[in-house]
Amino acid sequence: MTVEKCARRYVGYLEHETADLLGVYRANPGKGGYTIFADKVSRHYRWRNFQGIPWCATFVHAVFLEAFGAEKARQLLGKPHPGTRVLARRLRRRKMLRDKTYRPKAGDIIFLSNFNDEEIGHVGIVVETDEKMVYSVEGNTIDPSGVFEREDGGAVALRGREFSNPAIVCYGEVHKGSGMYE
Repeated sequence: MTVEKCARRYVGYLEHETADLLGVYRANPGKGGYTIFADKVSRHYRWRNFQGIPWCATFVHAVFLEAFGAEKARQLLGKPHPGTRVLARRLRRRKMLRDKTYRPKAGDIIFLSNFNDEEIGHVGIVVETDEKMVYSVEGNTIDPSGVFEREDGGAVALRGREFSNPAIVCYGEVHKGSGMYE
């Protein structure tokens, strides 16, 4: 399964208040930072507990883990880490980080600023593009349906942004190294 298809499967998942019912998308909603994604990553990498902390990068690692398996996911992204800037640094070292003029492909990673200040603070998976827009599936983001308010916790959602959006900092050109897109 491709990374983008895997990511789309989780749209609608809500952050949980506690570790109860992690596999149920809208059960136990709240701002506790508990997710099925942290559980998936922690099962493969027992050296760290990923629960109870911001989880957008954990979502990316979990989706790559599911799409490619542990060895290939680690080869592409490095050892899972909840930090968005850590992920960007790893991709830069692998010469896979591109500036905002790059036109991403499905399976790439989008790095975003929370305050439009060029400081990376959020991350998602590119699922498609058109002439003006990039669409990504992101964990720990706003539920665009408005049913689940940000103050209540994060959601996995499909987000669309114009390429000129100042929140876009850069992209990780991961699709090339995956072997599934060549």
